[in-house]
Amino acid sequence: MRNKFFARKKTLIFLIIIFFLSTNKVFSSEYRCFYGINNSKSFKLVRRRNNFLWVTQSLREFPLEILWENKEEIVLGGSFTVRDIDYYKVYYLDKTSLKVNTGNINSPKDFKSQSESIRSLYECISLN
Repeated sequence: MRNKFFARKKTLIFLIIIFFLSTNKVFSSEYRCFYGINNSKSFKLVRRRNNFLWVTQSLREFPLEILWENKEEIVLGGSFTVRDIDYYKVYYLDKTSLKVNTGNINSPKDFKSQSESIRSLYECISLN
């Protein structure tokens, strides 16, 4: 009887340890992402409680919100202004393959001088 108790206890402890080890990989708190020629440039995505920081190579930090997350993927986003241009940056990270896709969305007001880009913008009307 006593041996069964210890065997169950060992099994339970083993399962708990396996769970925490696998969860730590899936919900890692820091990622280093490489890009550029020969992956010569990099940035970090660092979890800070319920948000992330985008940390550049020059160690500048920018806040990113978690837009969506599950155990395999996470989508981060934040708004920024660079040289008087407003844009929203999105990171889509696959936590299993550790691949990331990123993109920027600019404000339509920043397309002033680019006639081809202006034609590609969607038209909207106010419904109010």
